[in-house]
Amino acid sequence: MIESLQLVAANHEVQAGVLPAWAYAPDEIALHFDDAMQYARQIAPAGFLAPEVTDRMQEIDGLWTRKGRSGVAFAPEFWTLDAVKHDPKWERARQMARAVLASLGVPLRRPNLSGITYVPSRRNE
Repeated sequence: MIESLQLVAANHEVQAGVLPAWAYAPDEIALHFDDAMQYARQIAPAGFLAPEVTDRMQEIDGLWTRKGRSGVAFAPEFWTLDAVKHDPKWERARQMARAVLASLGVPLRRPNLSGITYVPSRRNE
């Protein structure tokens, strides 16, 4: 969960630098966060996360859900590399992720995704 939050919180240069060159950064960032959100939903009811942490995470999740393919505000231009760099909503997600990390007492640092194995599709070989 922490590494997913670090990925969302990172600036776009860092995000691009920790993901494989062939990976599509907007999707990968959102997918990593989705995994973290699922974990947070499992541990929050037991009191392992403060309400403000889950609230901020749900706000990030809501933003991406609304902008996603089945969302009420689907916007394909939101899922571009240019948007990751320049869209205020992506910057807002970064700020919220930084706030979550701060609430957890975790300093902002480069995400460590070394425990993840990425498998390219045949199109990327």
